[in-house]
Amino acid sequence: MDMYRRVYTRAGRDPSPRMGAADTLGALSSGSIRRGRLLGVGDSVPHRRRLTLLLLGLALVVWGARCEAATEFFVATNGNDAWSGRMPSANARRTDGPLASVAHGLEVIRDLRARNAGTGAFTLWLRGGTYRWSKPLVISAADSASEARPTIIAAYRDEIVQIEGGVPVTGWRPVSDHSVEARLTSDAGAHVLEAPVDELVASGYGKLLPRGFGRGDLSAAMELFFNGRRMPLARWPNEGWLTIVGVGSNPATFGYEGNRPEHWQQAGDIWVHGYWKRDWADSYERVHSLDASTHSITTEPPHGVYGYAPGGRFYFVNVLEELDSPGEWYLDREHSLLYFWPPGPLTPGSTVVSTADSLMAVTEAAYITFRRLRFSISRATSLQITHSSHITLVNCAVRNAGTYAVNVSESSNVLIDGCSIDSTGDGGVILGGGERDSLRPSGNVIQNSSVTEFGQTVRTYTPAVKLVGVGNRIFHCRLRSGPHAAVLIAGNDNRVEATDISSVCSETDDCGAVYLGRDWTERGNVIDGNWFHSIVGQPAHAGRVGVAAVYLDDLASGASVTNNAFTNDDIGVLIGGGRDNRIVNNAFDSCETPAYIDARGAAMTIASGIGAEVMNRLHRVAYDREPYLSKYPALASILSGEPFLPKGNQIMRNLITSAEWLKRLGPISAAANEIRANVVVKAGTATPDERSRIREMQRDPAAVAVGFAALPLERVGPQ
Repeated sequence: MDMYRRVYTRAGRDPSPRMGAADTLGALSSGSIRRGRLLGVGDSVPHRRRLTLLLLGLALVVWGARCEAATEFFVATNGNDAWSGRMPSANARRTDGPLASVAHGLEVIRDLRARNAGTGAFTLWLRGGTYRWSKPLVISAADSASEARPTIIAAYRDEIVQIEGGVPVTGWRPVSDHSVEARLTSDAGAHVLEAPVDELVASGYGKLLPRGFGRGDLSAAMELFFNGRRMPLARWPNEGWLTIVGVGSNPATFGYEGNRPEHWQQAGDIWVHGYWKRDWADSYERVHSLDASTHSITTEPPHGVYGYAPGGRFYFVNVLEELDSPGEWYLDREHSLLYFWPPGPLTPGSTVVSTADSLMAVTEAAYITFRRLRFSISRATSLQITHSSHITLVNCAVRNAGTYAVNVSESSNVLIDGCSIDSTGDGGVILGGGERDSLRPSGNVIQNSSVTEFGQTVRTYTPAVKLVGVGNRIFHCRLRSGPHAAVLIAGNDNRVEATDISSVCSETDDCGAVYLGRDWTERGNVIDGNWFHSIVGQPAHAGRVGVAAVYLDDLASGASVTNNAFTNDDIGVLIGGGRDNRIVNNAFDSCETPAYIDARGAAMTIASGIGAEVMNRLHRVAYDREPYLSKYPALASILSGEPFLPKGNQIMRNLITSAEWLKRLGPISAAANEIRANVVVKAGTATPDERSRIREMQRDPAAVAVGFAALPLERVGPQ
């Protein structure tokens, strides 16, 4: 990318043509050149004629040169695929102008590439407006470009381009069926509206599925959005949770408190969503039967994750009678009627239902760039990138995905830069690539981006960013507002750097803002220069563990946690029995437990349970041969004597404001783990600002004495 394009990209703008050949021709047709205004010439008629012919010829030369150096096409919502696409707007006679679809624009570019036409980049400029897609844009190997001649799909100039996988709902009216009105509460009856949707959703409404922990990436059914926000299905209670009060001999049955179900008439599609037994595993279960007289529920298979247990929390969902608060909705699938209590005035386009499964699928393609595009609403993953390389998203926005916003799988050198991702049903971004046998890095990066309000439907193990494979990187990002983990790591040499992580793990327990675990071989992962704040889980209750900013779970080994700031967190860093982890030069302020290390592996064996799982994963790679032997030399001897005990860990040169800063559980050998030069300093009191408190801690004489290196807090987050 040349300097011109870099400057515009970092400024959040695109290097759109400001006065190219099309503009020059437009000026000629408007008469501004004929009147001599461009060059300030006189009004001599012969002179003007000669000048007009000269400039017309010059414009044609420039046009031809631009087609060779950088071939450009235009797409508009009012375009026509029968036109050339060479003009940003239709001509006066409407015989030529922009294309109507991106897919056709790519076909034109594909044909030109096949004929080896042009010498520079191919750019598809999208004019402002909303493009409604019922199926994903497919980009394949036939669309592959090169570094010298990339394909760029971008918003034109500063225009706003919205690509949406939904259709607006119209025809709202008062509830027409008195039997339905009778099922609503008296307060709701005056507010709930209905609209027919049978002609809007030709693809069908989709099915509610038993989504949740360990159940894969299942698509959402049709959802409703109001003014760009996901609306909740009618539920009880409207906020918070009910509690399981008893579990019988039938593993599919449990009890509840409250009398609301006595008034429900529907017998069909009621669901329950809950944390049934573990505060880190949620799932949706369809109700098979509900006995209001005994206050008992029986679910259909597969039943709750880990079964049902007294004290588990849940709520009912998809219940028409519980459409009793603003924003709630319900779909009568049999009669194709949508019921909704609008939380605000209805305006054209304010209510939209999701119809498209995905918005874009890039497969086996290379050197494709997307700039300043806004993607919104899908039932599954919005943007899928598979077996591809050098795919770039710059200054784009992705929101309201049914599952994930972006899924990068088995790809390399994918860059997500300056993007905003929010309001996802599952997680934000999956960065997957690299090769574990050879430790070949993927080069995939998300940087200067934000991922917020993720995990709105499936709440656990659906992080803001998941790093899978080797050499994936999070850099200068902001990750916040999620019920469970912000980052999950599976693989080697992945990096989380200079990122602001806050207000996650808020609905769960025994989880980490950054989490990895159960594998001795997944080494080389670096967590450096980040700021973790307000990482606080569920309130105190029986069995509560707490949540950690960095959780190295179940023998996770070989991680580096350095130069991070931890403020107002439950637990700063937790080492769950692993080896060779470095916790160095971090600052912990106002954390309940700054650091924690245990020997949970002491009770494990290679024959069963977690121990057997870890052993199986050890033998999936050549851990005692190259390239592992050179990269992670300590791994080769992992089975030599007491393999399940924590050894080789370093906890050094950290600043803490709590005297009781390190919690140890189990046989932690002082000789086998290096814990030294950690100092308790006075908590910053001059200001409530968390960053200022960290800076004050760093100036403490004790910090200076141990050689604590100042944390670059000003470089944390998007730049």
